[in-house]
Amino acid sequence: MNNFEINKVVKLINNGVFTDAEKLLQSILQKSDDRLAHYLKSIIFAKSTRFAEAETELLDMIEKDPRDIDALNVLAFVYRRQNKLKDALGIFNEAAELDQNRTEFYYHIAGIQILEGNLKAAFMAYAKVIEFDSCFAPAYNNLGIVYFESHEYNKAVNILRQGVNLAGKDPKLRYNYAIALSSVNMLSEAAHEYEVALELKPFWTSALNNLGVIQVRLGHLDHAGGSFDLILDEDPLNPEAWNNLGVVLAKQGFKEEALSHFHKALETRESYEDAKSNIQILEANKNDFIFSQFNMLLDEDTDIRINIPKVQSNPLQGEYLGVPIQHLVDLFKYLKDITAFLPQNNRKEFTQSDVRLNIEHIINTLEGHRGILQEIQETESREKEDISDNGESEKSNGKELKVSELTDFFEYLGQLTSNIPDASLAALLASKIKKAISAIK
Repeated sequence: MNNFEINKVVKLINNGVFTDAEKLLQSILQKSDDRLAHYLKSIIFAKSTRFAEAETELLDMIEKDPRDIDALNVLAFVYRRQNKLKDALGIFNEAAELDQNRTEFYYHIAGIQILEGNLKAAFMAYAKVIEFDSCFAPAYNNLGIVYFESHEYNKAVNILRQGVNLAGKDPKLRYNYAIALSSVNMLSEAAHEYEVALELKPFWTSALNNLGVIQVRLGHLDHAGGSFDLILDEDPLNPEAWNNLGVVLAKQGFKEEALSHFHKALETRESYEDAKSNIQILEANKNDFIFSQFNMLLDEDTDIRINIPKVQSNPLQGEYLGVPIQHLVDLFKYLKDITAFLPQNNRKEFTQSDVRLNIEHIINTLEGHRGILQEIQETESREKEDISDNGESEKSNGKELKVSELTDFFEYLGQLTSNIPDASLAALLASKIKKAISAIK
């Protein structure tokens, strides 16, 4: 597969246009048994929940190369999506043994271990993630949950605090940190964290509910009632909010209103044990009411990402248009640096312009990445091979690079340099560009 085909398929997959992507890959596979085409095809199958086809495709790839990390990774996701947790865990472990520096493998291993109830194994895997990547905030979030579920509340607070310091705008981290703080009776700090989470994610039912519970524990009953009222404004059938607002009313001495709220909670959920218990507590004139609280939120990543393997660099050699390739590379790198001096509007104009030859594209191509100039060279080479007996060149389907296109490019760049605020620098660059145009012509 060439770069154009890869980019087109990846774009179609990312946009969810699986049928068109599959057709393009089928046409590619009819020409050659391309490993990357099979890999992308397996991702299409997996993302469109055609798991049996994805598994067949991936197992064929792994049979050809048992060390194919990318195929193993997608196969593990296929099993995970089908809730075949042990199969997925086995494949992720195999992949991690083959490449011990791939952080995501340990992250996914840990997530499955939590679902399996193996908290110690999950702890070890998340610790491994943080060891490899100390800035990976989701690992701090989930490790904090592991500590919390293991009743090591102080450790949960400490690790979640580190996560918040890394990713303070993640509402989930703030929410979990608040739960951990409340578990060690740091109620004011917990209320603050819920408020921050709600600033980041307004009208978040879970955060509003837990904030209300904390406000009750702090003795701020009116504020707590306001939190539960906000939930019911957004979700009138929320049983937890009806139950918890009933608790607030009971604590304020409004027995009949509280009973009405508990019964409303039962209407929305018949099997709601907390509401049933609170009715009994209220009728027995006790005060140990039961609040409905939410659990911590695990960070899960079950999205299958496309991992295009890096191609080995194969720099172009010799000359192009009579100019040594390395000189062209140096020239275009220099021109690329020039654009950094342009005012913002002109830089934007340049990057969005219709100039056919993009500087970055040319540099990458000349340094060995497949691109338009490499294709042009191959076209020219094919044309030489296609010279007929009478010396005439047969028609080629390839594209040709005309001298006028290069000079047009330089002239356009010359116009842009006139906008550089430093007049002396602009004049110097204009002079160099004129020399380049003359040399090419």
